[in-house]
Amino acid sequence: MKYILYLLFSIVLFAQCSNSKSKAEKEAERLKDEEISNLKNGLIFHEVDDKAIVYVNNKLVYESDWLAGQADLNIVVDLNPYIKSPRDVVRVVLVNKECKDCDANWIVFIYELYKNGEPEDFVHEDAPAMTNFGEVWEMEYVWGEV
Repeated sequence: MKYILYLLFSIVLFAQCSNSKSKAEKEAERLKDEEISNLKNGLIFHEVDDKAIVYVNNKLVYESDWLAGQADLNIVVDLNPYIKSPRDVVRVVLVNKECKDCDANWIVFIYELYKNGEPEDFVHEDAPAMTNFGEVWEMEYVWGEV
């Protein structure tokens, strides 16, 4: 009986330790949450497979690394430095990388567009077995019409 209690105690202790986050991880999450809550004009990419690119008036303002289906990214792209006029055009592009060893070359793209601190658009694009590579999807927003 003593060994069973010891075993149960060890399992509970191990589960608590393995689920706990370090102070640095908690601080990083807090800063990310603060960055998201303070976003006035911009984008939050939640998932990207394979690459996201953002242009304002055809000027590159953000390009992600090659990301293979990573969820819960919460990449914040602040557009405040680039939005100057209601006629400004924001273009979001999804790039698909060729994968010769893949059974299905999926694309996944989830993001939110914020204007004046409010979510204005939510996009979730998901497609299997892409045969096209390079820029495979895009969306344009005229800022004054969002």
